[in-house]
Amino acid sequence: VDVILSRNGEKSSLIVSAGTRAVDRGANAGALVKEIAKLLGGNGGGRKDMAMAGVKEPEKFEQSREQILKVIQASLSN
Repeated sequence: VDVILSRNGEKSSLIVSAGTRAVDRGANAGALVKEIAKLLGGNGGGRKDMAMAGVKEPEKFEQSREQILKVIQASLSN
């Protein structure tokens, strides 16, 4: 599972992608992006393998890193 935060001026986007093996293990990029975006003041959605969200508080990404990793790990243990 990959998580990418992109900033372009005042706009910030979050992209989550999940490979075939991750999806087979229970990862759902659409669900993950929603949960991670909430931590950054945003919302989004998408497919099991790729999803996007707009975020309003990208500065919270670094401080949320451990929580983001826990969300991803929990999705893979299903």
